[in-house]
Formats: sequence, C-alpha cells, structure tokens
Amino acid sequence: TTTTTTTTTTLDLCYYPVAGQSCPSNHRFCNNSETYCDQENLRISVTSRADCWAAAVDLGGEVYQYTSANNLCKYGNLTDCDEEIELVDVANDAQVYDIDSANGADVLCMIANTTTTSTTTTTTT
Repeated sequence: TTTTTTTTTTLDLCYYPVAGQSCPSNHRFCNNSETYCDQENLRISVTSRADCWAAAVDLGGEVYQYTSANNLCKYGNLTDCDEEIELVDVANDAQVYDIDSANGADVLCMIANTTTTSTTTTTTT
C-alpha cells in the first residue's frame, strides 16, 4: 500500500480591499476641538478623501476609510483592520486606505486569507 498526500497552501502577500468593503471596527467620533469635527454630533465631517486622511492622522488612526458618495470618514487601528477576514461588504463605495502611504492615497495592503487544499491518493498493490 502506497499513500501519497499532497498539501498545497496558497498565501497572497496582500489583499487590496475593493470599493464597497469596510472594517466595522472603524469609527468616526472626534472631540469638538478639531475644525473637522461636527460640533452637533461630534463626528468627523469632511468633503474629500484628503481631508479624511488628515483628520485620521490627527486623531491617531492607523487606518482609515472614506466613502465618496456621502463623504463619510472613519478611522481605526490596524489590530482590528489589517486582515481580509475582518472586512464586511457594504452598500456604498467605502474604501479602506493605507494611512502611511503618500498623502494616504494608497489602498491598504491587508493580510490575505489563506487557501489550503489537500489531495490524498492511496494505491493498493
């Protein structure tokens, strides 16, 4: 009896989230001392991705997301938003960005899900 087992593991170096994926742990709260903070509801209020990036940097974020359809700006930490598995699909064009890229303009390189396949062949002689 000969048994051959082959295991293949595929791991992409990066997963780049597409528009419409969001990290649910990101938030948009701020305190009223910032110029980009809506004084009424204490949430980030911006009109561009660049303004969102600047606010997220100022608030100490490690990752941020911007939704151009409604100028929604959120930020968070990499502990909760650095893996593909942490993303959820949303009904808008939210995009997760790399806060440390030039002008915060690059999509975040996230840890990709791993795909493992196994094949077992048994031959009896």
